[in-house]
Amino acid sequence: MLNKFFLLGYGITIIIAAFCMHFKPNKKNLLVLGILSVILINTIFLEFESFFNISGALTSNIYVTVHFVLWFLVLLNHNTFVKPIVVSLAIVLFLVLSLFNFSFGEGIKQFNHYNFVIGTFIYIPLFLAESFIHLKKERTDYFSSNEFTLLMAPIIYFMGFSLLFSFRSKKISEEIIFANIDLFSLLTTTINCIYLILITLYMHSEFKKGKTSTKLTPPM
Repeated sequence: MLNKFFLLGYGITIIIAAFCMHFKPNKKNLLVLGILSVILINTIFLEFESFFNISGALTSNIYVTVHFVLWFLVLLNHNTFVKPIVVSLAIVLFLVLSLFNFSFGEGIKQFNHYNFVIGTFIYIPLFLAESFIHLKKERTDYFSSNEFTLLMAPIIYFMGFSLLFSFRSKKISEEIIFANIDLFSLLTTTINCIYLILITLYMHSEFKKGKTSTKLTPPM
């Protein structure tokens, strides 16, 4: 049921993103569209694997790796104070640690929880460093900017699931909170809704900027 809800949510968001990108196409917006597409594809695979009772560990592990790398690339293509070489090294570090965990840690037959946690603990310090530098330079307008909204979008997603995955306890995930709704379902729905809302707000703002610039461009 949740997967169907997410399929609808991410499907609608991709349509909105593609429409907005028509007015302001750039590499960063293409990466955002790529992120949404990867999530949608993973959700479709999970629905397919659930229907045929197939383990979704491998596809989920690939999804986590691609998802984090795409967000690191968004940061790399951001007009950031954090040096590009630092972000590039962060990508390499994430891939090396993920491959090590995949090969010698949790393995290929189960979902690699620690890869998600590793990605989170690499992305968040980069995000905080960027925010701190803007604050130090007294550029407070940055925190109400569209750029900040974009970089902030995955924070709740990363932190929420990392907290859930770090326990690695099925009992905790299945703990009933209220009205037969378990902790995993509640957190998953809340986190994905916030994630979708922030990305939609970013794309809507890009759409308005793109429309404005189109109107200001003189006809040839």
